Amino acid sequence: MTWGEQLAAARRARGFTQEGLAEQLGVSRQAVAKWERDDAHPGPANARALRELLGEDFPAPPFPASPTPEPAAPAPAAGIPAAPRAKPKLPRRWLAAVGGLSLLCCLLSLFNYLLAASLGVWLLSLTVVGAVFGAVLLTARGQDVRPVLNLGVRAVGAVLAALAVSALFAWFVWVGRAQYRVTALESLDPALLATCPALSASIEATLPPGEAEALVYGGPVPTDEGIAAQYLLVTRGLSGPPAVRPRPARHRFSLIWQPGGDDLQAYLLELHGKQDFALEQRIAGQEEPIGIVPVAPDSQTQTAWQTEITHLWK
Repeated sequence: MTWGEQLAAARRARGFTQEGLAEQLGVSRQAVAKWERDDAHPGPANARALRELLGEDFPAPPFPASPTPEPAAPAPAAGIPAAPRAKPKLPRRWLAAVGGLSLLCCLLSLFNYLLAASLGVWLLSLTVVGAVFGAVLLTARGQDVRPVLNLGVRAVGAVLAALAVSALFAWFVWVGRAQYRVTALESLDPALLATCPALSASIEATLPPGEAEALVYGGPVPTDEGIAAQYLLVTRGLSGPPAVRPRPARHRFSLIWQPGGDDLQAYLLELHGKQDFALEQRIAGQEEPIGIVPVAPDSQTQTAWQTEITHLWK
Protein backbone atom coordinates (compact mmCIF):
# COMPACT_ATOMS: atom_id res chain seq x y z
CA MET A 1 0.00 0.00 0.00
CA THR A 2 1.47 3.34 -1.05
CA TRP A 3 1.63 6.31 1.28
CA GLY A 4 -1.20 8.00 -0.65
CA GLU A 5 -3.41 4.93 -0.23
CA GLN A 6 -2.62 4.92 3.52
CA LEU A 7 -3.64 8.60 3.66
CA ALA A 8 -6.96 7.91 1.92
CA ALA A 9 -7.71 4.98 4.26
CA ALA A 10 -6.83 6.97 7.39
CA ARG A 11 -8.90 9.92 6.19
CA ARG A 12 -11.99 7.76 5.71
CA ALA A 13 -11.47 6.05 9.05
CA ARG A 14 -11.47 9.45 10.78
CA GLY A 15 -14.62 10.51 8.98
CA PHE A 16 -13.04 13.23 6.84
CA THR A 17 -13.87 14.03 3.26
CA GLN A 18 -11.13 15.34 1.01
CA GLU A 19 -12.63 18.81 1.29
CA GLY A 20 -13.02 18.55 5.07
CA LEU A 21 -9.39 17.46 5.51
CA ALA A 22 -8.27 20.26 3.19
CA GLU A 23 -10.15 22.82 5.30
CA GLN A 24 -8.47 21.58 8.47
CA LEU A 25 -5.04 21.89 6.85
CA GLY A 26 -5.70 25.15 5.04
CA VAL A 27 -4.98 23.71 1.61
CA SER A 28 -7.10 23.01 -1.46
CA ARG A 29 -9.03 19.80 -2.05
CA GLN A 30 -6.95 19.25 -5.19
CA ALA A 31 -3.79 19.14 -3.07
CA VAL A 32 -5.24 16.37 -0.89
CA ALA A 33 -6.32 14.47 -4.02
CA LYS A 34 -2.74 14.67 -5.40
CA TRP A 35 -1.32 13.34 -2.12
CA GLU A 36 -3.68 10.36 -2.21
CA ARG A 37 -2.69 9.61 -5.82
CA ASP A 38 0.99 9.96 -4.85
CA ASP A 39 1.33 12.72 -7.44
CA ALA A 40 2.71 14.95 -4.68
CA HIS A 41 3.50 14.77 -0.98
CA PRO A 42 2.87 17.31 1.77
CA GLY A 43 5.66 19.38 3.23
CA PRO A 44 6.93 19.00 6.83
CA ALA A 45 4.36 21.42 8.29
CA ASN A 46 1.40 19.72 6.65
CA ALA A 47 2.84 16.30 7.50
CA ARG A 48 2.86 17.23 11.20
CA ALA A 49 -0.70 18.55 10.90
CA LEU A 50 -1.76 15.28 9.26
CA ARG A 51 -0.35 13.27 12.15
CA GLU A 52 -2.26 15.48 14.62
CA LEU A 53 -5.50 14.91 12.72
CA LEU A 54 -5.09 11.25 11.75
CA GLY A 55 -3.13 9.94 14.72
CA GLU A 56 0.50 9.82 15.77
CA ASP A 57 0.88 6.33 14.24
CA PHE A 58 0.19 7.71 10.77
CA PRO A 59 3.47 7.35 8.75
CA ALA A 60 5.37 10.36 7.52
CA PRO A 61 5.44 10.88 3.74
CA PRO A 62 8.52 9.87 1.80
CA PHE A 63 9.98 13.36 1.45
CA PRO A 64 12.99 12.42 -0.69
CA ALA A 65 10.86 10.39 -3.13
CA SER A 66 8.23 13.07 -3.64
CA PRO A 67 7.63 13.29 -7.40
CA THR A 68 6.62 16.96 -7.18
CA PRO A 69 8.03 18.45 -4.01
CA GLU A 70 6.34 21.50 -2.61
CA PRO A 71 8.26 24.72 -3.12
CA ALA A 72 9.69 26.13 0.04
CA ALA A 73 8.09 29.31 1.26
CA PRO A 74 10.38 32.31 0.77
CA ALA A 75 11.91 33.60 3.95
CA PRO A 76 10.53 36.98 5.04
CA ALA A 77 12.82 39.95 4.62
CA ALA A 78 14.61 41.22 7.67
CA GLY A 79 12.38 43.34 9.85
CA ILE A 80 9.20 42.25 8.04
CA PRO A 81 6.99 39.77 9.96
CA ALA A 82 5.79 36.69 8.14
CA ALA A 83 2.24 36.86 6.81
CA PRO A 84 -0.29 35.01 9.01
CA ARG A 85 -1.70 31.75 7.73
CA ALA A 86 -4.97 32.35 5.91
CA LYS A 87 -8.02 30.85 7.53
CA PRO A 88 -10.21 28.62 5.39
CA LYS A 89 -13.23 30.43 3.99
CA LEU A 90 -16.77 29.45 4.75
CA PRO A 91 -17.87 27.03 2.00
CA ARG A 92 -20.59 28.28 -0.30
CA ARG A 93 -22.91 25.47 0.65
CA TRP A 94 -23.21 26.90 4.18
CA LEU A 95 -24.03 30.32 2.79
CA ALA A 96 -26.63 28.64 0.58
CA ALA A 97 -28.04 26.80 3.62
CA VAL A 98 -28.35 30.06 5.57
CA GLY A 99 -30.01 31.74 2.60
CA GLY A 100 -32.43 28.88 2.04
CA LEU A 101 -33.48 28.64 5.67
CA SER A 102 -33.82 32.41 5.91
CA LEU A 103 -36.04 32.49 2.83
CA LEU A 104 -38.21 29.65 4.17
CA CYS A 105 -38.66 31.30 7.58
CA CYS A 106 -39.36 34.69 5.97
CA LEU A 107 -42.06 33.18 3.75
CA LEU A 108 -43.65 31.44 6.72
CA SER A 109 -43.57 34.66 8.77
CA LEU A 110 -45.74 36.30 6.10
CA PHE A 111 -48.55 33.97 7.15
CA ASN A 112 -47.80 33.10 10.77
CA TYR A 113 -45.00 34.42 12.98
CA LEU A 114 -45.34 31.61 15.49
CA LEU A 115 -45.10 28.95 12.75
CA ALA A 116 -41.81 30.40 11.51
CA ALA A 117 -40.43 30.61 15.04
CA SER A 118 -41.55 27.06 15.82
CA LEU A 119 -39.84 25.74 12.69
CA GLY A 120 -36.60 27.50 13.64
CA VAL A 121 -36.66 26.15 17.20
CA TRP A 122 -37.41 22.64 15.91
CA LEU A 123 -34.52 22.76 13.44
CA LEU A 124 -32.19 24.12 16.12
CA SER A 125 -33.14 21.35 18.55
CA LEU A 126 -32.79 18.68 15.85
CA THR A 127 -29.35 19.99 14.89
CA VAL A 128 -28.07 20.02 18.47
CA VAL A 129 -29.43 16.53 19.18
CA GLY A 130 -27.94 15.20 15.93
CA ALA A 131 -24.50 16.68 16.68
CA VAL A 132 -24.48 15.29 20.23
CA PHE A 133 -25.65 11.85 19.05
CA GLY A 134 -23.01 11.76 16.33
CA ALA A 135 -20.26 12.77 18.75
CA VAL A 136 -21.31 10.09 21.25
CA LEU A 137 -21.45 7.45 18.51
CA LEU A 138 -17.97 8.32 17.19
CA THR A 139 -16.57 8.40 20.72
CA ALA A 140 -17.92 4.90 21.34
CA ARG A 141 -16.20 3.72 18.15
CA GLY A 142 -12.94 5.40 19.12
CA GLN A 143 -13.04 7.79 16.18
CA ASP A 144 -12.31 11.51 16.01
CA VAL A 145 -15.38 13.57 16.94
CA ARG A 146 -14.04 16.90 15.72
CA PRO A 147 -15.56 16.67 12.21
CA VAL A 148 -19.02 16.04 13.65
CA LEU A 149 -18.68 18.82 16.22
CA ASN A 150 -17.44 21.19 13.55
CA LEU A 151 -20.40 20.28 11.36
CA GLY A 152 -22.80 20.71 14.29
CA VAL A 153 -21.45 24.15 15.19
CA ARG A 154 -21.81 25.33 11.60
CA ALA A 155 -25.33 23.92 11.32
CA VAL A 156 -26.39 25.62 14.59
CA GLY A 157 -24.88 28.87 13.33
CA ALA A 158 -26.80 28.55 10.06
CA VAL A 159 -30.12 28.01 11.89
CA LEU A 160 -29.48 30.92 14.28
CA ALA A 161 -28.56 33.20 11.39
CA ALA A 162 -31.73 32.18 9.54
CA LEU A 163 -33.84 32.87 12.64
CA ALA A 164 -32.25 36.29 13.09
CA VAL A 165 -32.88 37.23 9.46
CA SER A 166 -36.49 36.01 9.55
CA ALA A 167 -37.17 37.82 12.86
CA LEU A 168 -35.89 41.10 11.38
CA PHE A 169 -37.94 40.49 8.24
CA ALA A 170 -41.07 39.73 10.30
CA TRP A 171 -40.60 42.96 12.28
CA PHE A 172 -40.40 45.03 9.08
CA VAL A 173 -43.46 43.24 7.70
CA TRP A 174 -45.38 43.92 10.91
CA VAL A 175 -44.48 47.61 10.82
CA GLY A 176 -45.39 47.83 7.14
CA ARG A 177 -48.75 46.18 7.71
CA ALA A 178 -49.70 48.30 10.75
CA GLN A 179 -51.07 51.22 8.68
CA TYR A 180 -51.72 53.33 11.77
CA ARG A 181 -53.74 56.48 11.11
CA VAL A 182 -55.85 59.10 12.89
CA THR A 183 -59.37 59.12 11.48
CA ALA A 184 -60.86 61.78 13.79
CA LEU A 185 -59.70 64.37 16.34
CA GLU A 186 -62.37 66.86 17.33
CA SER A 187 -62.68 69.38 20.12
CA LEU A 188 -65.70 68.86 22.35
CA ASP A 189 -67.53 71.57 24.25
CA PRO A 190 -67.03 70.71 27.96
CA ALA A 191 -70.62 71.87 28.55
CA LEU A 192 -71.80 68.76 26.70
CA LEU A 193 -70.28 66.64 29.46
CA ALA A 194 -73.02 67.92 31.75
CA THR A 195 -75.45 65.85 29.69
CA CYS A 196 -73.48 62.73 30.64
CA PRO A 197 -74.02 62.22 34.40
CA ALA A 198 -71.98 59.01 34.71
CA LEU A 199 -68.96 60.48 32.93
CA SER A 200 -69.28 63.81 34.77
CA ALA A 201 -69.25 62.07 38.15
CA SER A 202 -66.17 60.04 37.17
CA ILE A 203 -64.33 63.12 35.84
CA GLU A 204 -65.04 65.14 38.97
CA ALA A 205 -63.89 62.30 41.21
CA THR A 206 -60.80 61.29 39.19
CA LEU A 207 -59.27 64.39 37.59
CA PRO A 208 -56.86 65.82 40.18
CA PRO A 209 -57.30 69.59 40.75
CA GLY A 210 -54.28 71.81 40.14
CA GLU A 211 -52.35 69.14 38.23
CA ALA A 212 -51.68 68.67 34.54
CA GLU A 213 -53.38 65.38 33.74
CA ALA A 214 -55.53 63.67 31.11
CA LEU A 215 -58.32 61.15 31.48
CA VAL A 216 -58.94 58.53 28.79
CA TYR A 217 -62.32 56.87 28.31
CA GLY A 218 -63.28 54.41 25.59
CA GLY A 219 -61.51 51.71 23.66
CA PRO A 220 -61.91 49.38 20.67
CA VAL A 221 -65.08 49.60 18.59
CA PRO A 222 -66.42 47.27 15.87
CA THR A 223 -65.05 47.90 12.38
CA ASP A 224 -65.26 46.19 9.00
CA GLU A 225 -61.48 45.99 8.57
CA GLY A 226 -58.54 46.15 10.96
CA ILE A 227 -58.78 47.61 14.46
CA ALA A 228 -60.51 50.85 15.45
CA ALA A 229 -60.76 52.63 18.79
CA GLN A 230 -62.73 55.67 19.94
CA TYR A 231 -61.66 57.72 22.94
CA LEU A 232 -62.91 60.61 25.02
CA LEU A 233 -59.98 62.70 26.29
CA VAL A 234 -60.59 65.04 29.20
CA THR A 235 -57.74 67.27 30.40
CA ARG A 236 -56.94 70.00 32.87
CA GLY A 237 -53.68 71.96 32.99
CA LEU A 238 -52.91 71.07 29.38
CA SER A 239 -53.34 72.89 26.10
CA GLY A 240 -54.68 71.04 23.10
CA PRO A 241 -55.47 69.58 20.74
CA PRO A 242 -52.65 67.07 21.14
CA ALA A 243 -50.21 66.13 18.40
CA VAL A 244 -50.91 62.49 17.52
CA ARG A 245 -47.93 60.52 16.24
CA PRO A 246 -48.34 56.95 14.97
CA ARG A 247 -45.40 54.78 16.08
CA PRO A 248 -45.89 51.33 14.56
CA ALA A 249 -42.36 50.24 15.50
CA ARG A 250 -43.41 50.60 19.16
CA HIS A 251 -46.99 49.34 18.57
CA ARG A 252 -48.59 52.54 19.79
CA PHE A 253 -49.89 56.06 19.16
CA SER A 254 -48.24 58.91 21.06
CA LEU A 255 -50.27 61.95 22.14
CA ILE A 256 -48.12 65.02 22.83
CA TRP A 257 -49.79 67.75 24.92
CA GLN A 258 -48.59 71.30 25.47
CA PRO A 259 -48.48 72.52 29.10
CA GLY A 260 -50.66 75.38 30.25
CA GLY A 261 -54.31 76.23 30.73
CA ASP A 262 -56.47 75.67 33.81
CA ASP A 263 -59.79 75.13 32.06
CA LEU A 264 -61.32 71.74 31.45
CA GLN A 265 -60.87 70.56 27.86
CA ALA A 266 -62.41 67.59 26.06
CA TYR A 267 -61.61 65.91 22.73
CA LEU A 268 -62.94 63.01 20.73
CA LEU A 269 -60.22 60.85 19.16
CA GLU A 270 -60.61 57.94 16.73
CA LEU A 271 -57.64 55.75 15.71
CA HIS A 272 -57.39 52.98 13.17
CA GLY A 273 -54.83 50.33 12.22
CA LYS A 274 -54.42 46.80 10.95
CA GLN A 275 -52.31 45.70 13.94
CA ASP A 276 -52.87 46.01 17.69
CA PHE A 277 -51.87 49.31 19.25
CA ALA A 278 -51.78 51.11 22.57
CA LEU A 279 -52.20 54.77 23.53
CA GLU A 280 -49.37 56.76 25.13
CA GLN A 281 -49.58 60.36 26.40
CA ARG A 282 -46.96 62.80 27.59
CA ILE A 283 -46.29 66.52 27.90
CA ALA A 284 -43.99 68.12 25.32
CA GLY A 285 -40.42 68.26 26.58
CA GLN A 286 -40.99 65.58 29.21
CA GLU A 287 -40.30 61.85 29.06
CA GLU A 288 -42.59 60.83 31.92
CA PRO A 289 -45.89 59.49 30.54
CA ILE A 290 -49.19 60.87 31.77
CA GLY A 291 -52.77 59.74 31.47
CA ILE A 292 -55.29 58.10 33.74
CA VAL A 293 -57.63 55.37 32.54
CA PRO A 294 -60.56 55.32 34.99
CA VAL A 295 -61.89 51.90 35.92
CA ALA A 296 -65.62 51.52 36.35
CA PRO A 297 -66.60 50.16 39.78
CA ASP A 298 -69.20 47.84 38.25
CA SER A 299 -70.58 46.67 34.93
CA GLN A 300 -73.57 49.01 35.20
CA THR A 301 -71.30 52.06 35.38
CA GLN A 302 -69.16 50.74 32.52
CA THR A 303 -72.28 50.36 30.36
CA ALA A 304 -73.38 53.89 31.26
CA TRP A 305 -69.98 55.29 30.28
CA GLN A 306 -70.03 53.48 26.95
CA THR A 307 -73.58 54.66 26.20
CA GLU A 308 -72.70 58.28 26.96
CA ILE A 309 -69.48 58.13 24.88
CA THR A 310 -71.46 56.73 21.95
CA HIS A 311 -73.94 59.61 22.38
CA LEU A 312 -71.12 62.18 22.31
CA TRP A 313 -69.74 60.67 19.10
CA LYS A 314 -73.13 61.00 17.45
